[in-house]
Amino acid sequence: MLTIEEYVARRKKEDKIDEFNIDERNENMRLCVNYVFEYFNNYLNITEAEEKTALKDEKLTKYQQQLKEYDPEIIDWLTGIYSEYGKQINKNIGNILKEDMFFCLYSSDREFRSLSYDCYSKLIKKHPFIKDQTEMLFLFIKDYHRVMSQRGMQSEGVFISDELNEWIQKTWTKYQVNLREFSFRWVNYFWDNDNFLASFS
Repeated sequence: MLTIEEYVARRKKEDKIDEFNIDERNENMRLCVNYVFEYFNNYLNITEAEEKTALKDEKLTKYQQQLKEYDPEIIDWLTGIYSEYGKQINKNIGNILKEDMFFCLYSSDREFRSLSYDCYSKLIKKHPFIKDQTEMLFLFIKDYHRVMSQRGMQSEGVFISDELNEWIQKTWTKYQVNLREFSFRWVNYFWDNDNFLASFS
């Protein structure tokens, strides 16, 4: 951003003003006064708007990078919401989906559709902009399941036995269901639930 002195100097140069020409003194004074008005009325406002736009674009690009594992249609939907409303709705939806212990085991459109209606009813009050977005919500939930399941399958460090590992892999190949992820969530749920653990004491 230019200072007022730099801005006036630039405008003088652009308009080729010769401030030492006595014959054009009145015209030069009028132009220089106009430069000051332009600076405060136009330049500062435009620069501020440009800075806001650049910052918004930078945040949007950063957000898109976080979503790179999702399908392009889902990325467009999520970034459109973020651009217009400033909400990373995928995080809200992800928190709701974590509440469903059996989400990792879902594989049919019927299950995902049912879950999307439940999710919609929890989101609509806080985020009314999703009112006509039920189909995209359904598609996001399916894609979220795929992304989260694939992340869990990439952790090769767990070995139980040849038979069980083969069963886990076959289940993944046939249904895109990650049994490791489900088991991990199930154990964590009961580990964190003091009431459940106390009943075994």
